[in-house]
Parts: sequence; C-alpha cells; structure tokens
Amino acid sequence: MVSQADRAPAARQVLQVLDYLGSRQGPVSASGVATALGIPRSSLYQLLAVMTEQGYVLHLPDERKYGLGPKAYQLSLAYTRQDPLARIARPMVEQLVDELKENCAFALRSGREVFYIASERARFRPSTAAQEGVRLPLHLTASGRAILAHMPQSQVDALYPSADQFEQLTEDGTIRTPKALRAELERTRERGYGFEENAVLEDRATVACVVKDHLGVAIGALNTTYFAPRMSPEHLQTIVRALQQGARQVSLRLGADPALFA
Repeated sequence: MVSQADRAPAARQVLQVLDYLGSRQGPVSASGVATALGIPRSSLYQLLAVMTEQGYVLHLPDERKYGLGPKAYQLSLAYTRQDPLARIARPMVEQLVDELKENCAFALRSGREVFYIASERARFRPSTAAQEGVRLPLHLTASGRAILAHMPQSQVDALYPSADQFEQLTEDGTIRTPKALRAELERTRERGYGFEENAVLEDRATVACVVKDHLGVAIGALNTTYFAPRMSPEHLQTIVRALQQGARQVSLRLGADPALFA
C-alpha cells in the first residue's frame, strides 16, 4: 500500500532535512546531509536552495555548511508561545512589576526581531513599545542584545552580514554596522545584561536579562523599561538584580542547568 509520504517524496525529503538539521549540535555540510539521508546530492542542493530562499535553512558559505534558519526557529517558537512559555513567563512579569513599579515584559527572538508574548504596565507609568504581539528589531532592543550576546558569533554574523540589516527607529541608534554590534555584545557580556537608551523610544531606556531553555539556548529575555532621565544608579542596580533573579527562575522552569547561572 502506498503511503501519503510516498505520494509526495519532495515534501518527505524536506521534512527529513529539517529533522536532521534540528538533531545536530551545529551546522553540517551538504555532503553529510546527503550521506545521512540517502538523498542524491543534486536533489539535495535543489532542496537546500529553496529552503534557504524561504528562510528555513541558513547557509554559512565560509564554512560550507547548513543549519536551521530563522523561519524554522520561528516555527518552534510558535508552538511554545501559543501557551506554555506565556504561562511560565507571565507570573514573573507581573511579580517584577509589583516589585519594581516599572513596566516589564518577556520577549522571544524570531530571526532579526524580538516579539513580546507577555507584558505588564506599572501603575502611573506610560505605555512603551514592549506590548504583547509587537515585534521590534533585535539589535535595537535590550532583550535582543541580551539574546545575541549569548549566541555563537557565527550565528550573529550570519544574521547581520552587512550594514543593510541595521534598521533604525530613532536618531540615537548607535548600532549601524556589524563591528558596532560586536562591540555592544561584548559590553553586554561584561555587564551581564542587555541595555539600550533612546534606540526604541526617546527618553526611554530598557535593561534585559537572558532566559535559556533546557539546552542552554538563549531563547528570550525579561526586560524592564523606564523613563531614563529620572533613573538613579542605585535603582538601576536594583532592577538588574531583580531581572537576573527572574530570568534565572524562568530558565529553571524551562529545564535550564542551574550551573548556567552560578
């Protein structure tokens, strides 16, 4: 009896490629994929070309390897954000708002964007751009910078190969080149949290701490946005400590290794 998969061999091969790439620890060569799956190289290169064009596969030409692309990552996040992650993150966001009296949110990465799946406005605080369902450029937001700082540099370089990818929302955006991004991510790692001021909204600043999953992958960040001119250094440190503790708790709920936050 002919199965449904046998009636659509190309579709079956596409799913096999995605499954295989998802099972690897990092990008792999096309020859390795062809050998593992038994797909002729000519057919595989055609599949990879289409999948790369559509964003489901990412080609790293310098390494001559292929990995999962942002669209594949977005699909995985689409599954989690529909319920479990929001349920885990929302109580922490609400707790942080009660504790800090500032607007807080939880954001996930999708390609070169962050999107917000949980947000809470503090009493007497103006609304911010970090609203549920909103997407913002990854490199401009504190959450995006916190996430990028914990990604392999090769992945960051693949996302931002040239200055063309650096969209700006205000006149104060300082990250406009891959070199500037690398410098900011180094500062982020040294600080231990992501930070932006005036890059998304004038007179607003945001700090964010990364959240990791059970594989140790940086999938999102908890963040707090505040009115920059009135923030004291002492209260900023209070915010950072609260976000770090909150991000650790959410990460542990997702199965992250406690040693990652030691």
